[in-house]
Amino acid sequence: MRNSIELPVLRSQSLEFEKPLEPVSRDSSPALKVSLFRALFRGRTDVYPQRFQSRKTGKSGYQPACGNEWVRGICDKPKIKCMQCANSRFLPVTDEVVRQHLSGKSGDGKDFVMGVYPMLQDETCFFLAEDIGKQLSLVLDAILRAMTARQVSSSPSPASARPYCALPSNNVI
Repeated sequence: MRNSIELPVLRSQSLEFEKPLEPVSRDSSPALKVSLFRALFRGRTDVYPQRFQSRKTGKSGYQPACGNEWVRGICDKPKIKCMQCANSRFLPVTDEVVRQHLSGKSGDGKDFVMGVYPMLQDETCFFLAEDIGKQLSLVLDAILRAMTARQVSSSPSPASARPYCALPSNNVI
C-alpha cells in the first residue's frame, strides 16, 4: 500500500506490542490511527497535559487535564496551581482523548490539543526526539531510526526530558 506505515500497535494500556493487522494510511479506520498514535507517542497513561489559552492575556501553555477544573467549591484556580491542588482529579489518556486530539476538537466542539508527559514515574522514557521538519523522506528516516532503537533495546532507558511534549495533530480523523 502506497504512503502507509506498518508499525507496532499498543495493546490496551499495557506496554506490550503486537503487529497491526494492516498498514496504517490516511484511509485507515480511526481506531487503527489511534492505536498507531498511542504506539508512537507513549508516555504516562495516568495523566496528560492539555493546551490552554487565556482569554484575558492570550497566553498559552499546557497544564494537567483535570476533571475538577473550574468546578465551584472544588477548584481554587487561579489562587492554587493544579499541581498543588488537594482536589485535583487528573484525567487518564484514553482512546477517546487521543481521537479528540487527532480530530482537533473536544466532545463539546471546542479546540482540543493534548500533550504527553514522556517521563514515566520510574524515570524512564520511550521518546527519541529529532526536529525533522515536514519533508516526508526525513520523517520516514526518523521512523526507521526509532524502530532500530526499539530493536536494540526493548525496554525504556533513563532520559531527561521536558515535563510535557506537544503532539502532532492535523485533523487526521
